[in-house]
Amino acid sequence: MTATLQTLPRRVFTVQEGQALQVLDALLGRGRGDVVTVPVALSPLREDLAAAGARRIATSVMRFLVEGGGWRERALLRGGRRVRARVWDPAAGRGFVPRYTAASRTLWIEGAAQLPALVGQSRTDASRGARRAVKRVVPDQSTEVGDWVFFHLAQQSLGTFRLCEDDFTGLRLRLVSQSPVALLFAPAGERSRRELRDAYVRLTSPSTARVLECIEDRLAMAWTSAARTLWAERMTGPLAARIERWAALGRKLDAYLDAVDDAERLDLARPVTKLAAALMTGVFVGPAEEVRSSLSQSSGVVSLAQRDELLAAVASVTAVGQRVFALRERMAAERYGDARYGEAQVFLGDVDALLGGQRRAVEGLARSLSGVLG
Repeated sequence: MTATLQTLPRRVFTVQEGQALQVLDALLGRGRGDVVTVPVALSPLREDLAAAGARRIATSVMRFLVEGGGWRERALLRGGRRVRARVWDPAAGRGFVPRYTAASRTLWIEGAAQLPALVGQSRTDASRGARRAVKRVVPDQSTEVGDWVFFHLAQQSLGTFRLCEDDFTGLRLRLVSQSPVALLFAPAGERSRRELRDAYVRLTSPSTARVLECIEDRLAMAWTSAARTLWAERMTGPLAARIERWAALGRKLDAYLDAVDDAERLDLARPVTKLAAALMTGVFVGPAEEVRSSLSQSSGVVSLAQRDELLAAVASVTAVGQRVFALRERMAAERYGDARYGEAQVFLGDVDALLGGQRRAVEGLARSLSGVLG
């Protein structure tokens, strides 16, 4: 008697449906976007394909959050009290479910329908049709926290689609404008501190703050990398562009601290505190006067006005360390029973662990860059 092998039923997708899933994988950072070069129109969208796509999006979003720090035990604030747990522990993670809107499906389905036709285009000026295509991929719409993470993954992966510069920039700007998560990682551009703060506040509510807790390590590394790159490029590239990038990074950091402080969630300031520590140990290494001198001799600096503008832009970034210490002094006044006592305990612990013993160096660098003596 021979045994009969039993196999689970497999979902069978058409070639076009498989290509649509390839585009989705590329948007999620799991493949290349230039693999599919023929537009994929799916109408109607079959239920099993829609379910497969939704699972891929949800799985990638959860993986991003867990691997980004959700797995690690640390001090967290829950109900105003300090607890030590992992974000995904039952008690600490209760009530958090990434929510999605139709925006995520639109990005996938319209991405499959529009982006393949734009792959590899060499034109420098986007046509009106291309601009319409980009807007169809990311139309004006409301979004939720799950969409925000998906949009961030997509804006990180756009390079694999080999879009022309105008299409790439247009699509990235639309993704970033609808995702505060993407905005945290992407260049701040010309956005004001107030505009950035208003966007980041959306990540401080009880239903969304888990995302910040999960991505704090990624954020700190991204911001540190940006500062390190700018420091390394001080002898290359246009001076005006470097000044704007330093200033934009400073606005981003101040806006983030504004948002978490206004929301009474300074426990979420850990990425900024980590950056402040990294600036002193891994970016601006050496005596403060040497840092100032090196910046003053940067490529393109030919006048005192240019030097002062560059130093002020860099100082806007290094000043974040001073601000962290100022906030520490303020929060140290919180006493047991005060409204922000639990928050203060987490924040004070973070500052002391990450910046302990560095206050003199932080303030010395700030004074040197601002030209203050003493």
